[in-house]
Amino acid sequence: MKNYEESAARMALFVEKTNKSQAEIARHASLNSATLSRIASGKQVLGKTVISALSAAFDVNSEWLLTGKGEMGTAELRPLDLVASARIIDPDAREAEDRRLKEPELPYATYKESRTDYNVSNQVSRDKPNMWLVPIKAQAGFAKRFDDPVFRGQMQRVAFPMVMGECFGFEVEGKSMQPKYDPYSWVVCTLIDDYTWLRKGKNYVFQTYEGIYIKQFDQIEDNIIRMVSINPEYNPVEGLPLSETRKLYAIEGKYVKE
Repeated sequence: MKNYEESAARMALFVEKTNKSQAEIARHASLNSATLSRIASGKQVLGKTVISALSAAFDVNSEWLLTGKGEMGTAELRPLDLVASARIIDPDAREAEDRRLKEPELPYATYKESRTDYNVSNQVSRDKPNMWLVPIKAQAGFAKRFDDPVFRGQMQRVAFPMVMGECFGFEVEGKSMQPKYDPYSWVVCTLIDDYTWLRKGKNYVFQTYEGIYIKQFDQIEDNIIRMVSINPEYNPVEGLPLSETRKLYAIEGKYVKE
């Protein structure tokens, strides 16, 4: 119960400093207002998914939200052009932005995986940029520096209304997940709180300290995540120690070129 009470106390401080209602905060962060209400009333602990959404929309320290350590931050809304990565304000990053603008636009997603019980709502992020796009060339940096606001400011973010709240688009590298996911296609993912959500035979994105892996989950054995490739030519797959797995993402859908 202590963790619930501490989460409620930090949520109360955060809400007060934003000078906004819980409903307004939920709308800006693309969260369910009922979720924030449960946290504020001590009925739900602050999970990583909520923390990630809040820290993306507001200037708030994710470590403070999680543990209470460090400074809270200003709790002010992040500028839309920074959050959406429409432009890079830092003039030293202008060259990187010019390269990004020359890249082709991604087609809209026309195929969806089955919905998951930890992401049950949809159609709520109609115009707000809520999907971070992570191309192959940026995945190593993403794995190490996504929590850095400057790095996030250099990423492209687009609106994806079929998923509630924050989501991620990862570009597929290699042929190990064919025929379901072709090289250079994109998968749309949502962050899940921990490995207890993993289901045998389902496909996930695993983030380590070194990079991104798109694989099918098999089992957890001796604190090792066992995975397989859909393409049998790429099996067996070396397991991932739980201690080296930073984040887990459920694949909600993929982009299909029309």
